[in-house]
Amino acid sequence: MPRLLDAALRGAGPMYIADGDGRLVMTNPAFDDLLAAGLGDRTATHSGLAPGALREIFRRLENGDGDVACDDTWAMDGGPRRFRSSHHRIEDADGGIGFSGHYIEVARDLDVVSGAAAAAAKNAFLGKMSHEMRTPLTAIIGFAEMSESQPFGPLDRRYVAYLRNIGTAARHLSGMIGDLLELASVTAEAPDNEGATVAVAEALAAAKGAVADLAARRGIDIGAVETGRGWCVVADHDRLRRICVNLLDNAVKYTEPGGRIGVEVMCAEAPGMVDITFWDTGIGIAADRIERIFESFHQVDPDSLHQPTDGAGLGLAVSRHLARMMGGDLRVDSPPGEGARFTLSLAAAGGD
Repeated sequence: MPRLLDAALRGAGPMYIADGDGRLVMTNPAFDDLLAAGLGDRTATHSGLAPGALREIFRRLENGDGDVACDDTWAMDGGPRRFRSSHHRIEDADGGIGFSGHYIEVARDLDVVSGAAAAAAKNAFLGKMSHEMRTPLTAIIGFAEMSESQPFGPLDRRYVAYLRNIGTAARHLSGMIGDLLELASVTAEAPDNEGATVAVAEALAAAKGAVADLAARRGIDIGAVETGRGWCVVADHDRLRRICVNLLDNAVKYTEPGGRIGVEVMCAEAPGMVDITFWDTGIGIAADRIERIFESFHQVDPDSLHQPTDGAGLGLAVSRHLARMMGGDLRVDSPPGEGARFTLSLAAAGGD
């Protein structure tokens, strides 16, 4: 291995490259630590094969476009450590298909701080670092796209594939940074129960338009995302729209092509409240994950999907936080394999 590449791999987070047969052709020491901590399995021992979990990801990458993102926890250094990983399909030196991936640890230091001062410091840190990282990322995306168009003459096909992979990974990271910025901004906002009267139908129409293109590409019917115009709630219009967009976007991502998504609105059991329920015909949520889906950086079992999902797993955490800031709440009911029902409860502002 060239000296500079070796030095880079030693200083980076866990990384690997695999060939089209699912064999690991290059790893760094940090990735080897993950293998030793439980990522590996017996079928990979002494064979050079990637562990079974990775080979399943490779199969998904072979059959579809885009990246695959995962959320994993392993026992390392005497305690649990959480990682977010991103996996990509690449073109190898002979024009065949290969795979690459990298892991980023969810910082434990940010998870243990408590108290108002610590929360404010964490939000300030996230906001500043997210803004600082977006500037070079924008440049990386721009230069990758410009170079991919070969403005100064033809490039070897391998370099074109590498540039495409750089752009894809940078855009994925940019999306995660955007999620972090949203989390930092909403947690810094002061609670406000003195909202205005907002028509539920208007908020749903705006959110439906925001996800329409993605739903159409995935062949998902969102025709039932509507309600009668009489329903009104006490809320901040922008916050309600953000919640609706997050819930619909989440439903589109976790519903297989050909599925359906809809909304039901009714009076809640609690007096003076309205329930807005977002339902889908997706994969549902396992019972042992129900309590975790509103945690930051957690995604709903992405390995159960045939298509990869994007994002950092912050949409539900942000949505519940916004709901509670407006004096409401967000809860979920989801038998595995029977879709999910996310119910947003807010104070009523008028009759139906």
